[in-house]
Amino acid sequence: MKANLFTAAPPDFSVNSAVDAPATKAPKRLLRRLLYLGGAFVTLLLILMILFVLLTNVWWTGMPTGQLAPNFTVQDLQGKPVQLSAYRGRPVMLTFWSPDCFACREELPALQAIAQKPDSNMVLLTVVTHPTAAEVKAFVQKQGLTFPVMMDEQSTITAQYQVHGEPFTYFISPDGRIEQKVIGAGEPGELHNNLIGWLKTCNANTACK
Repeated sequence: MKANLFTAAPPDFSVNSAVDAPATKAPKRLLRRLLYLGGAFVTLLLILMILFVLLTNVWWTGMPTGQLAPNFTVQDLQGKPVQLSAYRGRPVMLTFWSPDCFACREELPALQAIAQKPDSNMVLLTVVTHPTAAEVKAFVQKQGLTFPVMMDEQSTITAQYQVHGEPFTYFISPDGRIEQKVIGAGEPGELHNNLIGWLKTCNANTACK
């Protein structure tokens, strides 16, 4: 007996039946990809935060307090020799900075105000490693800065003081020891307040605190 070709159900050639299933899966795939990328971004962010903490607390902390500050002899921008040991008996504020550092530029008015304090027995010295001496001198003149700026183009002093970022400030007691350090610019006025508080306890006969 022959099959009835006219009673069999015709095949479904409609467009919807061919594309409906894949179309419903596309948003799920996109959602999974977005979730994956989001998880990868969060993981990368956490890794970067951990690295930043490690660099700040291990690598960028500079010399430990209590150590004798390394002596150095270098010329300032005017060609005048500056020797740290010449200021023994007076508190010294030693700041590392650079004209191309935004946080350093924010700190310059505070440094200038400290340098212009007429009744201060403290010595302010600053060290710049880059850019060139000519560029630094032009920048200092344009900004009207009057505090001593010493060029350390070979990074000799910077290496001695284990400075790996700017700005970086050391408070050196009259007996030549590192008593405090300020890493980074901090909040507005923080450097000045730290200095004033330190100077109140600092003289040639007793240790600064």
